[in-house]
Amino acid sequence: MTMTTRDQTFQDTAQALGYSFDGELKIGGHYAPLVRDGHILYISGQIPRVQNEVVVTGRVGTDTDLQQAQLAAQICTMRALALVQRELGTLDKVRTVLRICYPAFWAMRERTHAHRWACCSCPRARRWSWIWWRQSLLHKRERGTSPMTTPDKPKGPASYFPSIEKKYGQPIAHWLDLLPSCDVMKHMEMVTWLKAEHGLGHGHANAIVAYWMAAQK
Repeated sequence: MTMTTRDQTFQDTAQALGYSFDGELKIGGHYAPLVRDGHILYISGQIPRVQNEVVVTGRVGTDTDLQQAQLAAQICTMRALALVQRELGTLDKVRTVLRICYPAFWAMRERTHAHRWACCSCPRARRWSWIWWRQSLLHKRERGTSPMTTPDKPKGPASYFPSIEKKYGQPIAHWLDLLPSCDVMKHMEMVTWLKAEHGLGHGHANAIVAYWMAAQK
C-alpha cells in the first residue's frame, strides 16, 4: 500500500511513541468500536491499550503524572485513527474531525461528502449509543446477566429493613414481635411508643408499624 501524507504521519507518530497499532485493537467490552452511517464515522471512547497491555492507569495527579497522562491521550488518539484508517483505507479520506465528545464519542466526516459532525446530543449519536447498548444488552441476556433482570429490590416499608437492622443490631422479627402487645393502639401511637420505649427514629418506627399493619389485613 502506497503511504499517503497522513498515513505516513501516522506511522511516524507511532514510531516516535514506540508502539505499533498494526495488530488487533482489543476493546474492553461488547460493543462496536466504530460504526459508519453514510459518510460519518462514529468512534467509541478509547483506553490507552496496546495489544494486551493498558499502558497507563490511575488518576492523574495521584497515580500518574502529567507526562504519562499525555502519553495515554496520544495512544487513545492513535487507536481511534487506526480504526478510521482501517475503515477508509487511508486517513486522507477524512475531511474533518467535527467534534470529540468526552468520554465516549468521536465522529469524522469523510472527505467525499458534506455530512455534518454528530455528537452525543444529536440523533445519529443517540442512535449509535442505542446500537451499542442494545448489542451489550443482548450479549448479557445470552449470559443471563441482563441489567433488566436484576433481582427486585424491596419496596415500601421493607426498603428500610436493611438500615434498621444495621443501625439497631436486631433483626426485623424482633421489632415486629413487639407490636402485638400494643395492637389496640393506632398507627401513630405505635410509632410514638417505639420511639419512646425503644429509641427508634421516626422513619424506622413508621416503616415497622406500616409493614406490621399491612400484614394484619
